[in-house]
Amino acid sequence: MFEEILSLIFSSSFEDPKHESGEVLGSMTTPPPPEVLKVVNHFISKNLGDPSLFRSLQIITEKLENITKEILHLPQDMKGIVTSGGTESNILALFLFRETLGTKKVLFPDTAHYSISKAAKILSIESEKISTYHSGKISPTDFKKKFPSTNAAIVLTMGTTELGGVDDPRDVIDNLEGVPLHIDAAFGGFTFPFINPEKYLSIISYLLKRDIEFTISVDFHKFLGAPIPSGMIFVPKELVDPLYFEVDYIMAGKQFGLLGTRPGFSTAAALATLSYYGEEGLSKIAKKAYENTIWFLDEAERRGIAKKVNNPEVPIGCLSTEGIIDSSFLVSELAKKKLYVYKGVKCNGIRVVTMPHVERGHLEKLLQAIELIEKREIV
Repeated sequence: MFEEILSLIFSSSFEDPKHESGEVLGSMTTPPPPEVLKVVNHFISKNLGDPSLFRSLQIITEKLENITKEILHLPQDMKGIVTSGGTESNILALFLFRETLGTKKVLFPDTAHYSISKAAKILSIESEKISTYHSGKISPTDFKKKFPSTNAAIVLTMGTTELGGVDDPRDVIDNLEGVPLHIDAAFGGFTFPFINPEKYLSIISYLLKRDIEFTISVDFHKFLGAPIPSGMIFVPKELVDPLYFEVDYIMAGKQFGLLGTRPGFSTAAALATLSYYGEEGLSKIAKKAYENTIWFLDEAERRGIAKKVNNPEVPIGCLSTEGIIDSSFLVSELAKKKLYVYKGVKCNGIRVVTMPHVERGHLEKLLQAIELIEKREIV
């Protein structure tokens, strides 16, 4: 029976898209380094939700927190909390603001990840979307019109899901002092600081110099390629207490975040993956991916098969096919050719994420496939 089920488990995955062959072109997933899988196996039964029992995970978590803090140029008075990824991080950020600062409403651009709306709904916090232009830039006029005088928080994104934009807090409001801000850098955290270090540092410096209360979250399982699930949110140490919950039957007496049992392997593997590439290696990978993204968008426009809607700031490219071919149909036809992109709702087209496994040759193959499909349909 076991052998039969084992066969089913492996055989059922044979038809899944293959990252290495360039079939996965829209998903924010990429294979981890093979060496890291040894770490996964070693820590597979260790529970990060019980750190006093598995003390190795305390050491690993602290090291991961410190290295990530260095990469993001965050101050020492911010505390890193391990999460399962962007959604948990976003829920925790709004929960923290509600519990410590009395937040009753959250404003965020319409390009923000859907989990912000989910978080607000779970926490019974009023939410309102801010309009953005076709390029993904926030409308300051709409923001100022909707922003209440008290008890509101803002969520901005570093690497918007569809358009690859970076919401700059300086473009949103003249004075953010006294307004809590959460930066969702699930994708952009390990790309944008390397692609445009000057702008990234200027944003962080702006927030720190003006003493703005902010949190920022990153995912290790996205561009970095650490095994799923793995993320971290950084919060001011003086506000962190609400993220800890009493658990009287474990030695630590408390746990953090939403999960009770939390996979220890994902934190250990995140540290291993980060160390495998190193800051210099990660910088090279991010810059290469970004260059390939810009090349892809420019080539699509040059060949007349789609229009680029913006100049993304991270390796996410959105092409508009409006007036050329229906985007849902194009996504479906590309899937038949084992080229899996996502629909780009905001840009009326398709979205491509240039993850580390995506080479320029894979993007060329995608461009040729789009050309063939459009020629066939237009004729």
